Amino acid sequence: MTMDASPDDVRDESVLVDPSVLFTDRGMAWIADADVRQRVLISNAFRIALDYDYLGQRLAGFVDEADPDPLEERIGQLRGLLDGIATVSSEGVGLSTEDSAVLEVLRTENWEGDILADEFTYMLTHSFMVAATRHTLNAFSRAGAVVIRVGQRFGSRWTRQVISPESLPRLIADGTANRRAGIKFIVNAIVAGGAVAATPIPPLAIALGIGTTLLPTAFQEIDP
Repeated sequence: MTMDASPDDVRDESVLVDPSVLFTDRGMAWIADADVRQRVLISNAFRIALDYDYLGQRLAGFVDEADPDPLEERIGQLRGLLDGIATVSSEGVGLSTEDSAVLEVLRTENWEGDILADEFTYMLTHSFMVAATRHTLNAFSRAGAVVIRVGQRFGSRWTRQVISPESLPRLIADGTANRRAGIKFIVNAIVAGGAVAATPIPPLAIALGIGTTLLPTAFQEIDP
């Protein structure tokens, strides 16, 4: 049985894991580790979808197109593997007018809407998510959120020198997620005044009005 947690109740040490990570061999091996299981979170809507989407039609977007394994096999493996991992939900979370507009668009994203909504609202109140593809951030962008991409050339330096080491969850700070789970992207939110973000707001973001009432919350996609 999963343990539901609202974004406001989740410890800062936790890391949200995007389904794109869970559908990889390395991601499944990583999530089976007892220590990791205590420090990660998943979307409640994703956990529910695993019980009903036996063939994977609703979840195929989260899977790398180059993955050779049938999605239905991975779904069967994940059902038992994810039992006991805490979940987050978008239900009952108060958002700004701008962010609420993005959330409503996300909820219309075919079968994935509720999963994207869970991840979006969690990111607004806590900082970090790890992903193996750009699928979720691309959906955020289509819905109206601003996404700032930090490429591989600067990504590792960014996490070492720009983001405060004390603010990084241990799974990211010690490189565990990158080495063992094959994480390709680390995502965090930017909110003016540092209410959520673990990093300074980039000058471009300030110029665009990100983190103010002019635009919804922005997200940094860091390639480590």
